[in-house]
Amino acid sequence: AAELRSLHVYTHKFCREKPTRKAIGAAEAALMLQLLHGDAFPHIPKMCEFIESHDTVQKRGILQDEWNMILNFCKEIEPDLLEFECERIRRGNSCSC
Repeated sequence: AAELRSLHVYTHKFCREKPTRKAIGAAEAALMLQLLHGDAFPHIPKMCEFIESHDTVQKRGILQDEWNMILNFCKEIEPDLLEFECERIRRGNSCSC
């Protein structure tokens, strides 16, 4: 588990065009997610679809914190999203479904 997290964090640093840049491009992020986690986490295909089609993500890329949260989400939330929906309800957020 620690090795997976270390590799995940390293890939974001590796994909930056310049060491001073804080984000990686959307296309690079989607490719790396598929390469690293495509078969391990069922959320990855939808995450990649979102990353590749969302205009804001296309313009600014994926920041390190967002990159780390993707792994957390994939590890903690089941494919049916039940835990995610229950947490939204507990916090008082209505569902827009």
